[in-house]
Amino acid sequence: MRGMHLPVGGACTTVGGADLAVDGAYLDVGRACLEVGGASRRRQFLTLSKASLLSECAETQACLAVSKMAATQESTAPVPPDPVCSRHGDPLCWYRLEDEQLVCESCKASSKEGHRFWTVTHAFEERKTVLEITLQTLREKLGGSRKAHGLFVEMAHHTKTQVQQTERLIKDEFEKLQKFLQEEKESRLAALKREEGQKSQKLMQMIKEMTKEISSLSHTIKAIEKHLESEDISFLQNYKSTIEKIHGVKTRGKKPGQIHNDVVEKFCKATKEKEPEVPTGALIDVAKHLGNLKYSVWEKMVGVVNYTLVTLDPNTASRCLSLSDDLTSLSYSPINPPPPDNPERFASAAEILGSEGFSSGRRSWDVEVGANTDWAVGVVRESTNRKKRTKLSSAEGILALRFSNDTYTVDTTQLSLWRKPQKVRVEVDWSTGRMTFSDAAFNSHILSTIELTFKEKVFPYFYSFCEERSLQIAPETRSIAEGAH
Repeated sequence: MRGMHLPVGGACTTVGGADLAVDGAYLDVGRACLEVGGASRRRQFLTLSKASLLSECAETQACLAVSKMAATQESTAPVPPDPVCSRHGDPLCWYRLEDEQLVCESCKASSKEGHRFWTVTHAFEERKTVLEITLQTLREKLGGSRKAHGLFVEMAHHTKTQVQQTERLIKDEFEKLQKFLQEEKESRLAALKREEGQKSQKLMQMIKEMTKEISSLSHTIKAIEKHLESEDISFLQNYKSTIEKIHGVKTRGKKPGQIHNDVVEKFCKATKEKEPEVPTGALIDVAKHLGNLKYSVWEKMVGVVNYTLVTLDPNTASRCLSLSDDLTSLSYSPINPPPPDNPERFASAAEILGSEGFSSGRRSWDVEVGANTDWAVGVVRESTNRKKRTKLSSAEGILALRFSNDTYTVDTTQLSLWRKPQKVRVEVDWSTGRMTFSDAAFNSHILSTIELTFKEKVFPYFYSFCEERSLQIAPETRSIAEGAH
């Protein structure tokens, strides 16, 4: 067989004296065989017969023809024309600020004096920035809504638990009474159910509103994200309709420049909107149902009952406190399940308040401290921050007698006592601003007296950081004839 010449860049080759028109791609195949196939492959390729070369060449040319035809069809596919001015047929190259419209060079030249124009690129960047800022604001609002929604759900679940526990305790108390108290028991349970219905309905409505708002915000965010993916011309063409959907701004009949002003005004209002606030009083008022339950029922009976001047409010208790069923005793317990973080609750130290505050008159109550090694009793201002750790001082809104490390202090002042009181009496005269701590076992022995001015409602305050001993609000013996007031 005669030699075969494979020109590197040529369009033909010679095999056995025959000239064949061969595409460069086929020669590339040959080169690959020569480079990769090794010695045996090179011999095989160099000894191709004329017939096989003609056959392979024909197949290659057919494949190349099909490939070129497909490429030609792709290159000739119709391309959407760039938008042009409906009046002049010229390309839209300017953005008129007065009416937020794309215009051509001719429209710009014939516009009224004083009209302002931006290039399409500049307008695209400016308007894109507006939507990006709006998107960020909506995302932040969505995060706040989701957080509030989660807390509302948690409070709704906790309310159910409170109802179950309170119902059990109410039943236990009523089982100790005689049959003639049956009507009173049913009345109390009915009141609890009514409150449950009212507060559960309110929480459910809030959850429903948050769910609706989250859905709306998510939909709006998706719409903005989709719009931001548009090219500059399409973006600006659909900008007005997008603004109408997002902000509710009506563009029809607006004066020049009013559309953008309305968008800015809507955006400013949206940024000033606060995140949903957790409502106070959303939980069941357990103290109302359980506080002094026996006394209020036994008012219908003749006799003497135990009565406590202060009832603890479980909705204000720190998570590390456990309360007795009758809400008169507290003890430190660090393994309690976390309650919802409602606004009334202390979030830092082992603190709790009485269920009823006062802003006039005189109040007093006794607390059995016993062998408790770390405690405090006193009053707290209603406005005191309950979510951060505070010092027991009048400056922080907490005025209390504190016992810790065998030391007694009142408002940062250390006291020197000749004996450890087992029961401490707290007396507050709101009107005169006089507050006294005394040993209840020796009524004449004053531990400390403070003069100050009360300007707002105060609540009984309790603190205990001792696992071995609890604090107990001492009962007061009263006859029914005296009444509770």
